[in-house]
Amino acid sequence: MPADRMRADDPDGGQMSELNGVSDAYPAIDVRHHGRVFRVPVGTTLTVGRSPDCTIVLPQQDRFLSRRACSLHPVAEGYVLIRNDSRGQPLVMRPPAGEGQAVPPLGATTSLPHRRFSIVFMGGYSTEEVVNVDAEQILQVAGVPAEPSSGGDTLRAPEGVTAAQRRVLTALAAPLLTCSGARARPASYADIGRRLGLKPGYVRNVVKDIRESLASHGVPGLLGDVVDERRGEDFRPALARWAVWSGLVDADAVATLPPDRRPGQP
Repeated sequence: MPADRMRADDPDGGQMSELNGVSDAYPAIDVRHHGRVFRVPVGTTLTVGRSPDCTIVLPQQDRFLSRRACSLHPVAEGYVLIRNDSRGQPLVMRPPAGEGQAVPPLGATTSLPHRRFSIVFMGGYSTEEVVNVDAEQILQVAGVPAEPSSGGDTLRAPEGVTAAQRRVLTALAAPLLTCSGARARPASYADIGRRLGLKPGYVRNVVKDIRESLASHGVPGLLGDVVDERRGEDFRPALARWAVWSGLVDADAVATLPPDRRPGQP
């Protein structure tokens, strides 16, 4: 691991140790774990695992965690290459809001489009070890815009989707924008009905109409064959993801809804 350009801030000692004269001006990501902050410049690699050779050492007594669990490599183009170095354990890249992305053993992914995210490792007894990453600086240096572009390529709602249908669609996709981890999943028909004052059966029919309307405009993956429909194939995740990806549902739209009264919500 090229640690000669990596700097660690240990709050327990109150001192900042700097290796090889790396300054804050050098494009880098900040990686946090249990109060320690590691500044990882572009072109270097930070490793995570139970092995004492790793930059971030996970609890060695927890045998569910891998000795070499993960490596993070910031790239000048404005993203972090995330490698799962474990041969047997998956990891999850979890954004501040939205669904987490599972990375299988020996797999890899990138951090795009997220500026901040967490890497989650499952330990024994359903415990989690979490490493938090802030990639804001390398994205700024690379010229990656802070928000998605609102240029001509942005998808717009088909004319067939009414204002009332869009309100139901917003309630369906809202958890993908406001929750993280396991809670970042589409709202159920009952949840939507409770939030909007509608009956679940009515909500189900509205969602079906939306799927059919969008499918007729060429949106794939929202309709199945007769067998899919009869066995209750759930198309809510595909519809909710498309709504967020297309920009049809965003944080401003969610803010117009009544408060979410699902159990466990603030």
